[in-house]
Amino acid sequence: MIRTREDWILAGMKILAEQGVDSIKIEAIARKLEVSKGGFYGYFLNRDTFLQAILDYWTETFTNQIIESVGKLEGSLSEKLNKMVSIVDDSKYDNMEISMLAWANKDTKTQKVVMRVIRERLEFITNLFRKGGFTKNAAVNRANIVHHYICGCRSFRPLLPKNGSPERYKQLDQFIKIATAPVT
Repeated sequence: MIRTREDWILAGMKILAEQGVDSIKIEAIARKLEVSKGGFYGYFLNRDTFLQAILDYWTETFTNQIIESVGKLEGSLSEKLNKMVSIVDDSKYDNMEISMLAWANKDTKTQKVVMRVIRERLEFITNLFRKGGFTKNAAVNRANIVHHYICGCRSFRPLLPKNGSPERYKQLDQFIKIATAPVT
């Protein structure tokens, strides 16, 4: 069976999300993919280049694609934020995001990538607020609140209404209303 580069990356990401970066072992992934370890070297020079590929894939999938998707939307600030929050609020992203932060706490190279990604996310959200009519300072503050809210949801998922439930949609809608409300 032939496995693609993406198959390897996705298998590595799954291990990262479930067990942490130290558990990413090429032989274990090869066994999981039911291929020889040699197939790995057709795509990656070594474990370090593989870990970089995981970081790149995470950046592209978990940030760039979402920013691009939401950035193309027509509509109000509330509609764009609602779409963005709905995408990133999905619990399937939780373990990966938490694992990336844990990895960043152990490795300075990973920390630089994660911090760059967080800055890009904050800049995007800030720009949404700016285009929505908020001052630069208000936009920065609200972008941070939205980002912190999303991060908090990941940490406290068991305490939140179930994803996709009417209660969860109501909670997200209420948050967007509060986040976009005019300053009084």
